[in-house]
Amino acid sequence: MNYGLMIDDVKTQKVTAQLIVYNAELGYFGNVMVFFEFSEGGKVRVTHSLNTIKVELYDTQADMSRLAMEIILVLGVAWSVYEELMDVVDTKKRTGTYGAYFSSVWNYVDVASITLHVVTLIMWFSYGFGLAANFAPDIHYDIYKNLEASAFVTNLKVPNQMVEMGAMFLEMKSLVEYLQLYMTFSGINIMLLLGRILKLMDFQPRLGVITHTLALATADLTHFFVIFAMIFMGYAFIGHVIFGYSSSHFADITASVNSLFQNLLGDITYFMEDFKTANGLNFVVAMIYFYSFNIFVFMILFNFLLAIICDAFGEVKANASESVSVSTELGPMLNDSWRSTFRSFYRNHVPESRVRRQLKIWRGENPDESDEEVFDEPDLKVLKYDDTKELDMAGLKRVLRRCVVETYQRSAESNFLLSNRTGGGGGGPSNPFFKKKNANKDALATASEIEQAAEMLMKQMGVPPEGAAEDDDGPSELEQLQGSLEKLLKAQQRLVEGQVKVIEGQAKMADRQERLSDLEKRILGVLEKPPSGR
Repeated sequence: MNYGLMIDDVKTQKVTAQLIVYNAELGYFGNVMVFFEFSEGGKVRVTHSLNTIKVELYDTQADMSRLAMEIILVLGVAWSVYEELMDVVDTKKRTGTYGAYFSSVWNYVDVASITLHVVTLIMWFSYGFGLAANFAPDIHYDIYKNLEASAFVTNLKVPNQMVEMGAMFLEMKSLVEYLQLYMTFSGINIMLLLGRILKLMDFQPRLGVITHTLALATADLTHFFVIFAMIFMGYAFIGHVIFGYSSSHFADITASVNSLFQNLLGDITYFMEDFKTANGLNFVVAMIYFYSFNIFVFMILFNFLLAIICDAFGEVKANASESVSVSTELGPMLNDSWRSTFRSFYRNHVPESRVRRQLKIWRGENPDESDEEVFDEPDLKVLKYDDTKELDMAGLKRVLRRCVVETYQRSAESNFLLSNRTGGGGGGPSNPFFKKKNANKDALATASEIEQAAEMLMKQMGVPPEGAAEDDDGPSELEQLQGSLEKLLKAQQRLVEGQVKVIEGQAKMADRQERLSDLEKRILGVLEKPPSGR
């Protein structure tokens, strides 16, 4: 290289030597690179890197088994993409806007993780079936005239394969860099997957202790780390200013930050190598710097950090202790799934789906509709009563259903029943609320009939809710919705209390009627007796 004028003592700053080796037994290539960096003072800094890669990825039976698992992974990633897209669509249906999906930080984690997963899969298969499969170096390259020729340009064979060998070295370098990029993306994706696992654990209070603790302590942790960063960076600047000229551990800001962070982890190499060997005033300043940093930052501030986390953890733990454990929740679910699957062996078992369907019927809802609400009603109306109270469509359906139940199901006549069918039945009177049971056992009122009645009442007597026509300076839509829900809950609670009082009154009236009937019988008995003669 010196003979061919490839190295100039003045202009050359860096020389890279590359060596490629191959282990035929393991099927791995080794790429060794040695870097010679020349400083202006004449010093040569030597660094190196060693990477191994495999280009024969799908040759053995074990490789085929790994390929099958990779295909399963591709299907799983495709399914996760589909599920996330459906989550976006469902959010649009529930809230009316796509922006609501990105209101949660966890959704950003999901999108980033799935995106990286797709990218890493594309990179891996591009590497396995493209780059690695096309890498086919020759065993020997004709460069020099003979094996004994010295490495001079004049001893090169004409023609030679210098260009082909250089291309092979560059291709090996690009393969190594491509694989390093793939490994980096995979490592980041694994960290995101851990975050998604914590998100999945959030559904259960005892499993979501970590996420709940961090969420509860977020505000305090933010303020703490602001103060901690100011103090920590202040010590880093002080260390660089005072000891930067004499200690390599504080030669620049980056080295100072790294040295102090290692100190927090228990590595005090800078103290043992530089501070203990200092003399005079430097020794006094070094001791003050070292002990003040460890007392104030390591002992005091770190205990503040632990106090913040422990305080939040104690509160979360207290709330979680009131909830049931995972085994208690999973036990009934697995038991219901098992008995529902093998229903022929458990004839007396009632599946949870049937219970949910019946509850919907009793609430006056269509049992065939999905549980998720779709906010696409253009005209929202409510029924007003007592001048200030409001009742929306869902509350009106529940009131009508409750009225039907209280009026007819508790009636002395057993001819009136409630039906779980969604369509109307035949053979009854034209009024949908008064269908007497005939030979075909027609029901009193169906869920669809109650829904139609509620829609008719709301259409004829409903009015827009208060605050619907206010300008943008009023409360937000979310606040209005929360207020309406609170009012609805209070109205429902009052309605239930009123119904309880009505039921109690009916019971008292029945008791009084029974007493009157008994008194009437006594009076009739007295009147029927013949008068006694004197």
